[in-house]
Amino acid sequence: MSPKSNKPPQMKEPLPMVPVSQALETVLRKTSETLLWRNLYENKQLASREPSPSPSIQHLIGRISAQNVKAPSPGYPDHNSSIMDGYAIKTSDLAAAKVVYEQCTNKDEFLLDYCIVGKVYAGDEKIDENLDTNDVRSAIYVTTGAVVPNGFDAVIPIEDTAILHDYNDSSSDVLKMKI
Repeated sequence: MSPKSNKPPQMKEPLPMVPVSQALETVLRKTSETLLWRNLYENKQLASREPSPSPSIQHLIGRISAQNVKAPSPGYPDHNSSIMDGYAIKTSDLAAAKVVYEQCTNKDEFLLDYCIVGKVYAGDEKIDENLDTNDVRSAIYVTTGAVVPNGFDAVIPIEDTAILHDYNDSSSDVLKMKI
C-alpha cells in the first residue's frame, strides 16, 4: 500500500486569453449562426433577403439592413438624468452648511434639513421648473432615469436620507441627511 500524497491534484491548463474584440466577434458570429439555424429548422427555408413593407420582429432574424442604421447624435439624453432613486439637491446650498459643520463638536450627529418641494418620475413629460424655493434648502424626489431639474446638480441616494413629517405645515415633508 503506497502512502497518500499531500500534493494537490494536478490542475487543468488555463484556457488561452483572447482580446475583447475577438471574443465579441466570436459571440456575435456564433449567435447569428444559431439564430440562422434556428430559423432554418423552424421554417425549413432561408429567411428572405428582400425588403418587406413592415416585417414583424420574428421575420427580422437573419435579415440584413439595406441601409446603415445610426443612433441619433449625440446618442444620449440632452438633459441630466438620475442614475438612482434619491433626492436632487443644489450643491451651492452646502456652502453655508459647511461652516456650521466645521463648528459642530459632534460631527457624527450633524444632519442637514431640506424641504421637499416636488417629485419627478422617469418618463414625466413636463417638469415643473418652479419647484425651487430661494430661502430654504430644497430637495426634489427623483426616480432612476428621471430628469434632474435645472439648478439641481447632485442626487443623494434615498438610502442615505430620512423623511420627517413637518407637523407645522402638513403640505411639506422635511428631508434629513448626513453629509
